[in-house]
This record gives sequence, structure tokens and C-alpha cells, in this order.
Amino acid sequence: MTRLISIALVAAGGALGALARWGVSSWVSQRFYGAIPWGTFTVNTIGSFILAFLAMSAEIGLVSPQLRVFAAIGFLGAFTTFSTFSVETLGLIRQGQYLNGFINIGIQIITGLLFAFLGLIAARALWTSLLKH
Repeated sequence: MTRLISIALVAAGGALGALARWGVSSWVSQRFYGAIPWGTFTVNTIGSFILAFLAMSAEIGLVSPQLRVFAAIGFLGAFTTFSTFSVETLGLIRQGQYLNGFINIGIQIITGLLFAFLGLIAARALWTSLLKH
């Protein structure tokens, strides 16, 4: 894969990931407004699952280098957001909502790790099942 193709795949994936993040985060935030920034939580959780699924799939050779560059680096790089999580958490703390800030830290990290683990398990189970048949 040439460098130019890689750049195009990252750019296309990034554009779609940014739009998807905006759409999902906005939709969730409008429906589940509260002390915790649920839109950011949702995109980070979904992204953790998908990235782990792709990583496991790539590890066993079932994802092409092009798909990995497009989806893992481009799309998910723009879809998930550690920086927004950080700024929103600091905002909660600066507003004196210390408990909500620390709850946000806990649920984002624990849920992100849990969903990444589930993504690995799902990929392993799917590919093991498909490869047996």
C-alpha cells in the first residue's frame, strides 16, 4: 500500500468517524442529558469495542491492511475522543461537581476496558466459528 493510499484512507475514515461521532454524541446527549456526559461515554465505549474487535481480527489475519488503516486509524481515531472526555471531566470538577467528575472517570475507564475485552472475545468467537465451517 502506497503512502498516498494510506493518507487517503486515513482522511476518508477520519471524515466519516468525525461525522459519526458528532451524530451519535449529539443524539445520545439530547436523549440522556444528565450530570455525566453520556454522548462522549457512548462513542468511547462503542469505539473501544470496535477497535478491539478489529485488532483481534487483524492479529489473526482477517482484516486487510487497508481496512485497518481506514477503520482503526481513520474512522475510530476521529470517532473516539480522549480529549473531550478530559475537558468534560475537568469541567465537572471546576463546577464543583467532584463526585460526577470522578464517576465519569471511573465509568469511562472501566467501561472502555470492559468493552475492549468484549470486542476481543467477540472477534475470537466469531472468527473461530467461521473458520471451523
